[in-house]
Amino acid sequence: MSENNPASGDAFYRSQYTRIYGQLASEIRREAFGEDFGQESWRSPAEQAEIAALLRLGPGARVLDVACGAGGPSLALVEQTGCHLLGIDIVPEGVSSATAQAVKRGLADRAKFVVLDGNEPLPFEDATFDAIVCIDSIGHLPDRHSALRDWARLLKAGGRLVYTDPFVVTGALSKLEIDGRCALSPNGLFVPPGFNEGAVAAAGLVLVQSVDRAAAAAEIAGRWHAARERRAKALIKEEGQDWFQRRQVMLSMTAHLALERRLTRFFYLAEK
Repeated sequence: MSENNPASGDAFYRSQYTRIYGQLASEIRREAFGEDFGQESWRSPAEQAEIAALLRLGPGARVLDVACGAGGPSLALVEQTGCHLLGIDIVPEGVSSATAQAVKRGLADRAKFVVLDGNEPLPFEDATFDAIVCIDSIGHLPDRHSALRDWARLLKAGGRLVYTDPFVVTGALSKLEIDGRCALSPNGLFVPPGFNEGAVAAAGLVLVQSVDRAAAAAEIAGRWHAARERRAKALIKEEGQDWFQRRQVMLSMTAHLALERRLTRFFYLAEK
């Protein structure tokens, strides 16, 4: 997608990642999530702690974070567990922000970030990682079966994978609702119930957990929308009227569809 294309989510995220650690963004996260650790998806503080526990990491464990964005939750995971983490993202501005934060927080020896396309086979040797994380981004990978097979290849025996999918269709959706949910990025892939479970099995992984997180997504999206609305003037100055409104539409529609359990966010834990 081109940054000059107004329908492209790239344009928004390139700019967003340059200001993600600013005071305004931090205030909004604290209001929406109750805690600010640099998150930009639907990952709550409770889920962040749960991920750290489920991955069973310790000092020296190697973790791959796919689509890490600006790296806030990645760095929190390093701090929580003492692991060594490699974060990859296709957006250079996200990787730059994550790298700068790692240096600022004294974690540059344990957290590295590089620009890589998660749609392609990753250039790492088999059985490199103890754990892999991909939060709320698998819906932007055109072929998740290939991605999951590649992640399985990269995991050590007994290694664990946590990923979430906020695009699981569990009810009737109109085109208007789909367009609203995709107001920031038009390339999200919606899948039926059971699709992820089948993809995990096809990759040779064992599904340990599959949990519906629609209620949490609805609550976070609603609070996030309200926190941004209260700061509309400042955000419009930063983002521009068009992108501000697009994000408000996306947040409102996410809350609406998740509350009615017609578009659900699922949390998956798998093991090799």
